Amino acid sequence: MSTYTIVDATSSSRPEKARQPIVSYTPSMWGDTFTSFSLDHQLQQKYAQEIETLKVEAKTMLVMSKEKTTSERLVLIDTLERLGIANHFHHEIEEQIEHIFKSYSENNEEQHQNLFITSLQFRLLRQHRLCISCIEFIGEDDKFKEALSEDTKGLLSLYEAAHLRVHGEPILDEALTFIKYHLKRRLVQQLDSSPLQEQVKRALKLQLHRNNRRIDTRHYISVYANDDSKNDLLLKLAKLHFNYLLNMYKNEICQVSR
Repeated sequence: MSTYTIVDATSSSRPEKARQPIVSYTPSMWGDTFTSFSLDHQLQQKYAQEIETLKVEAKTMLVMSKEKTTSERLVLIDTLERLGIANHFHHEIEEQIEHIFKSYSENNEEQHQNLFITSLQFRLLRQHRLCISCIEFIGEDDKFKEALSEDTKGLLSLYEAAHLRVHGEPILDEALTFIKYHLKRRLVQQLDSSPLQEQVKRALKLQLHRNNRRIDTRHYISVYANDDSKNDLLLKLAKLHFNYLLNMYKNEICQVSR
């Protein structure tokens, strides 16, 4: 007689799935900083209103700077960019840069004698994709002007500018080697004020054009706040703009973390 095996239809012939081992993850260093963040919309609106008011005043200041010297205009543009608020004045800054570019080849005694301004002009024009020669840094013997080694502020400005060199500019390669040596020497000998020394240390560690712009902005706001020549209007605008963006970024991270 044939024998039949009765199979329970409620049971599964497939093997049970292996249980995943319990993994203990290291708690996030941020804790619940972002997941528990609540955006204060009223505060953001207040920031936005104050920013708009200050933007009008700052724009007027920038337009009126056309009557100032090239040096003053270069410093103002650089300040706006480092404070992270240049995007509010893109059109006005481009106009100023174009005007400076058209007149940079004129014989301006101040620029030719001031390493800081000459380097700042070189860097800003190249940042804005304009072609400017590095001939200003070449001495009579067709080599880098080594007599500039005691001008720390100028050396720091040139150090930042030299990173925008292009192929065929060995003088700037030579300048970088020269500048690093003398900046480090002056740090060891403590020949400069503490604020300037801190700027030099940071520049040697983090190149301006390879650093995170927002992090660099946060650092520069602190530096600028202690500058005797600071513009209080621009400083306030920079702080408000930074805090506004910070809250916006926190809120975005909070949304994607849930």
